[in-house]
Amino acid sequence: MASLVSVRQKVVRAKEHLQALEAEALRYFAHQPGEVVAEEEPETYRIVLKFNAKTPVPVSFPLILGDSIQNLRSSLDYLVWELVLAANATPDNQNMFPICGTQEAFQSQIARHRLRGVSVDAVAEVERLQPYHYGQRWETSPIQVLDTFCNINKHRRLLLTVLAAHAARTEFLSSESGHHVHSTLSPSYDGAEVAVSPKPSRAGEIMEVKGKCFLFITFDERPAKGIEVSSCLFQLWNFVDKVVVPKFERFFA
Repeated sequence: MASLVSVRQKVVRAKEHLQALEAEALRYFAHQPGEVVAEEEPETYRIVLKFNAKTPVPVSFPLILGDSIQNLRSSLDYLVWELVLAANATPDNQNMFPICGTQEAFQSQIARHRLRGVSVDAVAEVERLQPYHYGQRWETSPIQVLDTFCNINKHRRLLLTVLAAHAARTEFLSSESGHHVHSTLSPSYDGAEVAVSPKPSRAGEIMEVKGKCFLFITFDERPAKGIEVSSCLFQLWNFVDKVVVPKFERFFA
């Protein structure tokens, strides 16, 4: 009998991996894996602040991440299998949930019988979820990010993640030149400059430095390079659980 039970089980399992990922991140950050260090430029005597990633992201992190993504992606294929059963047809190994960047590619997948046996109305719902409806942003649409990362994880290598400093804000208080603020929102990776002080106006000038930044584990490859891993994964999970699956509930009523 057709149902969404197996689909939802896959989605629940993906969330369990997400929770495990968050617990792993807490253990990692408890040991203060990154710091901002100050250096003096010999020629200018300016103070240069650089981000130093002392401890690499544990290999367990991309492993758990990959497991969660695989469960989310396979839940979509499970969905197609159940949709075929719901239409009183027999699914086979050609069936899968197509994810395509162009309408022509989607039609090609239809010709390869990816949705054979699925009702016309359900096929229309699958088509409306395709990345090409996002226009020029299709590569960063949730369903395309999910598919891209799944293919990387399944066929090429572990997904690349790295520690980065975000939203850095530094204040330089000088006894001669006053108050200067340097801020940046873009991620800074190991060895990158976070801030640079003004050039001292004279020898012996006193400069006080205050600052803060947030450390995150981010993706280090497209299409989500520089985006914090847990929030990105939660968005993908939320998209499948709250957007995709509910669209097909009516076919199992």
